[in-house]
Amino acid sequence: GGGGLTGYQAGSTFKMFTMLAALQNGMPLYTPFDAPSQLPTHWRDSGPNSCNGQYCPSNENPSFMDGVRTMWDGFGRSVNTYFVHLEEQVGADKAVAMAQKLGITFRAPSDQQQVKDAVDWGSFTLGVADTTPLDLAEAYATVAAEGVHCAALPVTAIYGVDHKKVPGVADPTCGRVISPEIARAATDAARCPVGQQSTFGRCNGGTATAVSGIVGRPVAGKTGSSQGNV
Repeated sequence: GGGGLTGYQAGSTFKMFTMLAALQNGMPLYTPFDAPSQLPTHWRDSGPNSCNGQYCPSNENPSFMDGVRTMWDGFGRSVNTYFVHLEEQVGADKAVAMAQKLGITFRAPSDQQQVKDAVDWGSFTLGVADTTPLDLAEAYATVAAEGVHCAALPVTAIYGVDHKKVPGVADPTCGRVISPEIARAATDAARCPVGQQSTFGRCNGGTATAVSGIVGRPVAGKTGSSQGNV
């Protein structure tokens, strides 16, 4: 993040933080919602995505995304209106706080201003904020590590002139930020985007189903496209 770089638009990878916040607040993976093509919300908005002054996001591919969804296929198919509805239920501020707990730092001044009014950041779950590849890897690694967050380190070990490892200087700073159960549940849903199957067979369609065959072992993840694929 040097040289004034604030990062790149995260896209739908940020849906993970809404899902984690919802799970932590007692909403199960099977939480249903009949996701429409366009969803008028309670958030005020005067921009291009507004409907009569309300924030009104839409789905990228209605025939693939609309309909009754749960966290499994809502995440798998990357359904915008499902996740904005979920964010309305749990609170955008909870999703923002979850992202910060997992290592996301908001560097862009416009994003820092939004964080101050996080409860009104309705578009947060769609990944409008800037992030860096390292921050995002750190956040998703926390889910893979069953809820233990470790701050990123540039080195794995340092050796002295005696060729012995210098103790302590390259040890990661780690701590539990979410429960193992919440992390495992999110991982179960994250099987869906990449063409694998959840524990109870709830995955139904994904945005990167070829990944499973390419990797050839258990994998979980999420796609994210920025506006205009910048």
